[in-house]
This record gives sequence, C-alpha cells and structure tokens, in this order.
Amino acid sequence: MSNNTRRGFSPVLAFILGFLLAVVILAGSVAVAVAVALNYKLDKISANKDSEGNYIYINADVNNGGVGTVMDLVKKLASMGKNYSNLSLGEMEEVIPVVGKLTDSLEKTLSEFVKLEEGELEAVKFGELSEFIGGIVDKVDLVSLLDAPPENAILAYMCLKVTNVVNDAETGVWTAKYRDGQTVHDCVIELDENGKLQGGYYLEVEEKIALPPISLDNVSQRAKGVTHDLTLGEILKIDDGDRILGSVKNSTIDTLADDFNKLSVQQLFADDIYGLVDGDDGSGKHEPLFYKAVEGVTPSADPVYNADYIYYTLEDDGSYKLAGGYGKLKAAEFSAGTYYTLGEGKILFDSSFVYYEPAGSDYDLVNEGGDDRGRLPFYSGDAYYTYGAPTPLWKILLYVAEDDGVRREQVYSVNNITAMIDNVTKNTQTTLMRELHAAGILVFDDPTELERTLVWYESGVRHEEVIGDMTLLEVINVMLYVSKNPTALIDPSLLPSS
Repeated sequence: MSNNTRRGFSPVLAFILGFLLAVVILAGSVAVAVAVALNYKLDKISANKDSEGNYIYINADVNNGGVGTVMDLVKKLASMGKNYSNLSLGEMEEVIPVVGKLTDSLEKTLSEFVKLEEGELEAVKFGELSEFIGGIVDKVDLVSLLDAPPENAILAYMCLKVTNVVNDAETGVWTAKYRDGQTVHDCVIELDENGKLQGGYYLEVEEKIALPPISLDNVSQRAKGVTHDLTLGEILKIDDGDRILGSVKNSTIDTLADDFNKLSVQQLFADDIYGLVDGDDGSGKHEPLFYKAVEGVTPSADPVYNADYIYYTLEDDGSYKLAGGYGKLKAAEFSAGTYYTLGEGKILFDSSFVYYEPAGSDYDLVNEGGDDRGRLPFYSGDAYYTYGAPTPLWKILLYVAEDDGVRREQVYSVNNITAMIDNVTKNTQTTLMRELHAAGILVFDDPTELERTLVWYESGVRHEEVIGDMTLLEVINVMLYVSKNPTALIDPSLLPSS
C-alpha cells in the first residue's frame, strides 16, 4: 500500500535553514555594500573640496600623487602607517592636503623669528618634527621676541650686548657701546616702527657691521654678562644728589661689594667735608667744587667776593695761608679783612690736601689702587684737582701727623672707618685750641679768649703761648702743672726770697 503522505522539513530544521539563508543573504548584501563603498570615487565627495574645487582633506587627483577611490586611500594609509615616522610633512600633504595648513601655519609663525629655506619645513619627517621645532626655537633671536625699549639697559644688553645706551635729544638717534673681545665699538641702535629694539650696527672702514643677535639657546650665557658688563648707573636711575649710589654708579654687580668697601669717606661725605655754605645760619649748602692745583702763583690782591672761590691771607713771612683754615668765606667774613684768591677753579698746591686726577667726565683719587690714595708729595705740573682743605671738624677727623711732623689729610675707606675713629682721639689732643673752637668741639663763649697769652714759669724759666695756638694736650699739661705748683703763674722775681 502506497504511502501518499507528503514529506517536508521539520519546523526546527526549517528554522535553522531559514536563519542560515538569511545570514548568507545578509552577508552578501554587506559584501556588496563594502565593495561599492571601497570603490567609491573620492572626487565625488563634495565635502572634500573647497569653494574653488580644490581638495581639502584627501587628494583625489591620481595624476598628481592622489588616490582615486576609498580602496586606494585605505591601501595608501596602510602603507604610510607602517613607516609614518619617516614620512615628511610634504609627503603627508601630498595625500592629505589639510596637512598643508599645519605646515603653512608653522612656517608663517617660525618665519617671524627665523629665516627658513624654501621647502625646508616640508622636508621634515614626522618623527623628527619635535626635534626640528626645538632646534628652530633655540635659534630664535631674543630681540624678535621682546618688545624691548632701548632705554632698558638690561634688555638692550640681553638682546644686542650693548652698554651705555644714550639718546641724542636733537637727532633722536640711539647710540651705544658694543664690546667685541677687547675692542669697544661705537654703534647705532635701530628701532622698529613701535620704537622697540630691532638691531644695530657699527662702522668698520665705512662698512656697516650688524650687531650679532642673541639666540634663545645662548640666553643664559648672555645673562651672566649682565652682572659684569653693565654698571649700576645704567641699570638704575640714580639721582644726581644721591652721593652713596652715585659713588658706585660705575660699579658692576660683580664688583659692587669690593668697590663699596673701597669707597672713601671723602667720596661719600664730600658735601659735608668740603661743602660751601651761604648765609650766617649755615643754610644753603651746595655741592663742593673741584679746584685745579697751581704752584708759584701770586694770589690776586683785589679779589671780588665769590662764595665759590677759596681765599688766602698774607702771612708776615710773605707766604699765603688758607683763610679760616680751609679757605671758604662768607660775604660777611670777606668784608671784615683783606683776603686774596686765585679766582674760581684754582688753588695753591698744598701736599696736605687730597688730590684727584681727571677720568673722563669724572675724577679719580690719585693712586686710587695704592696704599697712599689721594696723596701727592710734590707738584709735578700735571693736571691735578682738589676740593681744598676740609672744614675744621672734618680736619680733626681726617688729618694725621706724619713722620715729618706735618699733618696731612688721609683717605679712609668705608671698611676702615675704625681707623678714622681712632685718629679722632689722637687729634683732639694735638689739635690747636682755635681749631677745636672752629670745629665746635671746645667752644669759647668769648672767642677773643683764644688770643690771650698764657704765661707761666717752670724752674725759673718764663713760658708764654697764645691759647689759640696751643694744643689741647699742651693746655691740659700746663693746667696740671699749675695745679701742683700754684706759684708757677707768678714771676719768680716778685716772690719773697727764702
């Protein structure tokens, strides 16, 4: 008996086969889709072009190093990815034009500070880009980075290694000094349109020699020069009346400590030591003047009063002596007697004074580096200058009796001020009474007492001295002797014989 029943798939088997068929169909669809995508023409991607039709992201011009399809791009990128560090920016830009924007931006930025050769940046490999940029930055000129004003001495030195930057008020030209080894050149500073440092040059046989700029990799080395090349007068704004800073204006930071210790008391306190005063109350003190030393000149017998002059009195032996001990007279004092002067700027040579020699626009102590600073034992005919003698008080502080018995002015350093203090003790004993009175140390209510003659007798010998011409020690010794021998004040011939 025949079986007419129709055979078919079981529900389970049918489901499995149906699923597999669906997967096959789907896979085929994906494969077709991928194939279509990979073979898509890149030049049809509108977002890949700018408004002028130039490729932006991917170069799809196969005739100029580009790729035609997505498949070509994938293959190209896969090939490039295997050795990306050795790819140059130019090679990358050839496939991906947008890289050119990076290259152009870098080139524009770097060109503001350094000069790049044509195609130099495009030839740089991706793997060496960091090193290349670092090397370029190291060579950047500092002057191109800073908006440095020429009047800033530190920045001018850092950028151009110049010192003594000065502006000519009439021409507006900035000049400076440039040191090349041991040679110092006068140079002209060039500014940009904003008045900032741009460069400079000096002339050598009428040829302009540009000042070599400083690159960033040498900044630390140049910075060290600031402390030993620039003076305080260039770095700081020092007022003309600032005697302390003014005394070290030519010092550098490196030499400041030593230079300050070597500063003389005369440099620091010249206004007090030699300063002239106007008015009976001592007001109106002004800066002391330098006088040129001359020898063998007869002072003018009919001078016209000038507070800036130094005056003399004519002694009985025909010599001239500084009026008042230091030659400075007020108008009232001048009219009270007969005085002489060499006029403004001249003073008779006196070895007891401290002397200076011209040093450009300034003056340096004679024998500045020696142990006998300021000392001139005799007049040689050269140009030497002095303030003259100090005021009475400072004379007691500064003068020392030397081996020949002559008291001469000494130059004390700031670091040797204790020696000056020790000297005061000695001088107060050996200074004349009239000098102590003038200095305000021992003031006589009645100055005429200084002209009285003190008479005393010792062992029958008569002694007489004008009080003003005696030293303090001499006066003290006489007083002690008299206190022990009261009859010393009486003429022995008037005493009753024993």
